[in-house]
Amino acid sequence: MLDAIYEAEVSESELNYQINYLREHLPQVVSMQIAAGDVGENFLSLQAPLEPNINDKLTAFGGSLSSLATLTGWVMTAVLAQRYPQSCDIVVTQTKTDFLLPVKDKIISTRLQIPNAQIRKDFGLHLSNKGRAKLVCEVEIITEKGLALLLLGTYLARINTEQKSP
Repeated sequence: MLDAIYEAEVSESELNYQINYLREHLPQVVSMQIAAGDVGENFLSLQAPLEPNINDKLTAFGGSLSSLATLTGWVMTAVLAQRYPQSCDIVVTQTKTDFLLPVKDKIISTRLQIPNAQIRKDFGLHLSNKGRAKLVCEVEIITEKGLALLLLGTYLARINTEQKSP
C-alpha cells in the first residue's frame, strides 16, 4: 500500500499545504513573502520577491537565498512525510550552499528535482520500518545570467509520537 502512495507524483495541493503550514509557523516565511512556485512532472519550486529580501548592494540577501533554498528541500521532505499515516517532524541535518552569482531578478525562484519513484518508495519504507527517513535534496536558484546558488541539503523525517502536523 505504501508503494502506491509514494509512487504518486507531487501535486500542487501538496505544495500549497506545506507553504500554508510554513506561513502559520515561521514568521520568516511571511516576511520574506515566500510562495509556492511551479510543480512539474519532475520538479517543484518556491518563489519570493526580491524587494523584501534585498541587501545593501541591491541584490538578494544571501541569508534570504539560503533560507529559500533550505525551505524548498524542507517542503519536498514534508510532502513525502505527509503521505505517511502518522504525523512526522522534519529537520534539516546538513546543508552546503554555494553562492555563485548575485541575484537581481524581481522574483527569486528555486528549483528542486523531485526524487524518482524508487527514492520516494525507499523513503516511505524507511519511515515505516525505522520510524525515520533521510532525503538528500539539491536546490538551485537560476537567474537570467545563470546558476546563482546551489544548495545540497540532507533532511530527516521522523515519526512524531506527539501527533502534531509536519
